[in-house]
Amino acid sequence: MTFPSAPGPSEIRPAGKPAGPTGTQQTGDAVVEMKTYISSLAQQPKATLAISKLLRNAKYYRGKPTSKLTPSLLTALQRMEEDRVSLKAYRGDIPREEFLIEMVGEVSGTGKEKITRQEYQTKYRPEDLETTVQKVFQDLLGRDASKEELGKYISNISTMAAKPKNMAVSEYVDVSPGVQRRVDQPGFDPEAYLIKQLAGTDEAKARRVISYYDVFDKFVGRG
Repeated sequence: MTFPSAPGPSEIRPAGKPAGPTGTQQTGDAVVEMKTYISSLAQQPKATLAISKLLRNAKYYRGKPTSKLTPSLLTALQRMEEDRVSLKAYRGDIPREEFLIEMVGEVSGTGKEKITRQEYQTKYRPEDLETTVQKVFQDLLGRDASKEELGKYISNISTMAAKPKNMAVSEYVDVSPGVQRRVDQPGFDPEAYLIKQLAGTDEAKARRVISYYDVFDKFVGRG
């Protein structure tokens, strides 16, 4: 996730008030009262837009960035202020834009781009792949795979599993403030791949016919 750089003093401080060292409007050493701050902000579309973006990226505000003071934006400002004031006894008056930028970094992982998708590649051990290959050969063909067949399919599976399109995927979706849902998509399945590769062979087709007659003979009492 990306977020805007810290707004400059002219973008965020209430009109007519001196800027403090960080650009936040202050009266003496104290941050201006919230009511005064909001009243002045409502008259500055550019500052309102900058704040709405910060509030949105900090997960206080869920609407679209706006240059107008709206009820939902006002609620977001009040929620942010409650959190900021809760730290006052321990950290003093944190300038509002500094607090918001800090919260954006906390939500997105110390200011880094938020991860919404992860891909996973499974690396199979040769002995595990050999077991899988032999199982499928026994199930479909009624015999063990030869040394050459083992080498061929173990190599093919390793190659297929490494392709980006065959990797397992986890996607993270925001469902509410502070809550994400992870949606998993399974990756490459060696057994399913082998079944698909072998099921269409003449040997597999012949075995299916033989198996059908074996069942028929037992059903009519010939077996």
